[in-house]
Amino acid sequence: MDTRTVPEATLEDLRREIDDLDLALLDLLNKRMAVSKRVGHAKGNGTPTVRPGRETVVLRRLLAANHGNLPASSLVRIWREIFSASSAVQSRLTVCVLGLDGEDILHRIARNHFGVMATIVERGSCQRVLTALADQEAEIGLLPVPESDAIDMWWRHLYRTGPRRLFIVARIPIHEAAAPNVRGGPEALAVAAGEPEETGNDRSLLVAESDGELSRSAWRDLLTGVDLSVRETAVVVEPDGVWLHFAEVEGFIADGDDRLEQLVDASAGRIGAVRAIGAYAVALDAQTR
Repeated sequence: MDTRTVPEATLEDLRREIDDLDLALLDLLNKRMAVSKRVGHAKGNGTPTVRPGRETVVLRRLLAANHGNLPASSLVRIWREIFSASSAVQSRLTVCVLGLDGEDILHRIARNHFGVMATIVERGSCQRVLTALADQEAEIGLLPVPESDAIDMWWRHLYRTGPRRLFIVARIPIHEAAAPNVRGGPEALAVAAGEPEETGNDRSLLVAESDGELSRSAWRDLLTGVDLSVRETAVVVEPDGVWLHFAEVEGFIADGDDRLEQLVDASAGRIGAVRAIGAYAVALDAQTR
């Protein structure tokens, strides 16, 4: 029996192997960029460059297929930059964020999520961010996650329809690896023209209109009455006396969903209309969030 063993690779051998793999990776990335450029030509003008829903689906697929030594957090950060570069070969991406009193948290969230290729601009109010989107000065806007006691209930502007309707399309960071701080840090909602895409694990944002007072508990009861799992609610009274009721619910709901009509019917005239103002994919590393 031949008892000879194969010599172990030397350090230089291993480094040469890594060099070869780096060149192979670079070649594949450039091929991916070429295909992305062709995608941009196929889309034509007026089609959104960034598709948060599709990007999340891609990341979920890659994370499920990742059985090697690459950490999930590294995978997400690498592919976020790949997405950024892919968007850049199609068209320039401008992200508009709320910036107040020298705070740059939304700026940092945007940079971590959209990558080094994105152009980030700031506006001094939520309304000015939405105006920048409506005027096509930016493709994506980042605004604070609505809270029930927030002073600026900016989501109410998405209820009003116009020539360029805006929707909430993502909640970021999508993974702690793309966060500027540790888990549990600040988050933001991304707003853009064009409806969000269903990913299979989503949450939706709804707004209902009533002419008179409707308590938050009554609003929640109406939602649960049509089998919607409610996470958050809020209410604001407009200057014209119209009450707008916000809800974040589990699952994907778009305008035309039967449950929206059921809500109106179940309200016995208390609600005049309900609109879906957006949806977002649940974070990749979320368990109970």
